[in-house]
This record gives sequence, C-alpha cells and structure tokens, in this order.
Amino acid sequence: MARSGGKQHDEQAGGWLKKGLRPLPEDDKTHESGATMHKSVYRRFEGGPVLLFDWIEQYCPVNLDKHTDFKQYFGPDETRKSAPEPQCVADDIEAKWEKAGYPGRL
Repeated sequence: MARSGGKQHDEQAGGWLKKGLRPLPEDDKTHESGATMHKSVYRRFEGGPVLLFDWIEQYCPVNLDKHTDFKQYFGPDETRKSAPEPQCVADDIEAKWEKAGYPGRL
C-alpha cells in the first residue's frame, strides 16, 4: 500500500509528457478549483516534509493554490491548517476493494 508520506513519483521523468504541473479546472466566476483529489493528497498536505523527487520540503504543489480544499496553504493568509470539511475528496476506492474482498486487485 502506498504511504502518503513516501517519495513523490514523477510521472513525467523520462517520459513523453511535457515537464510541468497540470493546470486544474477552475470555476469561471470564482477562479477556484473543485477538482476531485485522492485522500493521499490531503495527507501529504497535513504531514511534515516529504521527499519531492530528490529534495525534502513541505508538500505544496503550486497548481493547488486555488483549490477549494488547499488554498489555505498558500499566499499571505497561509494558515497551513487542513480544511475543516474537505469538499473534493475522491471516493475511498481502496476501502471498497477491501470490503469486496479484492484488496490490491482490480
């Protein structure tokens, strides 16, 4: 099972994808993003410093600066406190697999 505090992968390293962060979809009026995020993203933000490819620092990808659940980690009003009621957490598919008796398998 993957650990949220483990080494961050780089899906672009050595591949055909263009290097850089993916922009998140934003609301046209508020310019906030409500993109669905895996539970491990929330854990990385709440945890201490993590290994980011080949250096260690706080997990804080700049493309999440306008995300509804993570904007408090950025800018002059930064609190680094998790959202009291996250709005955009993905379904816990791993728990569903385990409940169905198929942990680690599709």
